[in-house]
Amino acid sequence: MAGVTPGDVQINSCLINSPRGSLDLTQSFLSARVYESIFTQNNICEIDVFDTDDAISQLPILGDETINFSFNPPGLTPANYTFALDKAELVDITGTQKGKQYTLHGVGQETLQSKANYIQKSYNTDIASIVSDIHTTFLKATTELITEATDGIQKLIIPNMKPFDAIDMIRRRAVSSANPSSTFLYFENLQGHNFKTIEGMANAGSVKTFVHGDGVGHSIFVNTYDNIISYEVPQIVSSTQRIAMGGLNQQVATYDHRTRQYVSNPVQLALGAMNSGAFKAAYGATAGLFSMIPFDSLVNPTNIPTSTPQQMAYLSNVMQCYINLKVNGDPTVMAGSTITLNIPEALTTTGTQQLDPLISGNYLVSGINRNIGPVDMKPRYVDIIEALTPSLAAGQSSS
Repeated sequence: MAGVTPGDVQINSCLINSPRGSLDLTQSFLSARVYESIFTQNNICEIDVFDTDDAISQLPILGDETINFSFNPPGLTPANYTFALDKAELVDITGTQKGKQYTLHGVGQETLQSKANYIQKSYNTDIASIVSDIHTTFLKATTELITEATDGIQKLIIPNMKPFDAIDMIRRRAVSSANPSSTFLYFENLQGHNFKTIEGMANAGSVKTFVHGDGVGHSIFVNTYDNIISYEVPQIVSSTQRIAMGGLNQQVATYDHRTRQYVSNPVQLALGAMNSGAFKAAYGATAGLFSMIPFDSLVNPTNIPTSTPQQMAYLSNVMQCYINLKVNGDPTVMAGSTITLNIPEALTTTGTQQLDPLISGNYLVSGINRNIGPVDMKPRYVDIIEALTPSLAAGQSSS
């Protein structure tokens, strides 16, 4: 993009709104960090501002405010976030008492609603519909909930639980016919709230391909928004973790309280795994056992006994390899997106390099930190991405 340096950012607005009025801090903005994760229910932010008019004290700040924060790299779609103001921290006062530097901490308003409300309600419907009702009725969310379909009707009573606790309880009961692992998560990203499986997100298709260049004279500014500035791979494989989490042969034992008998059934895993024939022969000869006591016959049955082994097998593989990388900021990528990484092999020989087969491929973004630095920092806006590699879980077993 001509005339644009990767990492540039335009701060469109930084506003505090309250019943007592509004405060425009756009010109006072210094820096910010916005966090998204598939393992947390809400986005959070930290925004640094320099107040030269003591405007925050004049509003004043009482805890019922919201923060509207909007920014975008030149030429890209703006990222628009709304947070409930959690707290404001006074970081520094200039030597002549002419200004104050604050850090504003924002959370999703659902976090505050979850602490303030309790659920006492019975349900007789599918899990996705129950989560949607909690999202709208008890969390009072204004964002749309994007859900993945769940199997079966559940008869549930939620006895005086906080909304986030209730969602965490029932998501563990959710079963997906489309994605056998059924690893449902409730989380927020830039698009809104989601109730989806890890497997479903990983199979949704890559939204962007990042490349890592090397060689003499290479610069991080050569390749616009697709360039990987830096990366690290903390772990490529963990055999003990894979065995412990149930990545090998499994069986399910159910107990019938009326006949007082156990029934054991082997489970044929529907997911591919990164287990070689030698690995399975050495450590998978005896199937792992999951004991599931079924509910009374008057209660709707669930598929939890058969879905649990699939879930454990998938997670045992998807947690094998993960990567951290820094890239020039782009709101297109968010928590729950799948990205493609093209990273060349690290070789001492010259010539055309092939892609590294261990760490190149598709990754699921499990977390992202949108880091906007001070105005003199280059690049000013970068995304720090944490990603898992579902490609290992989706691959075929080798012999």
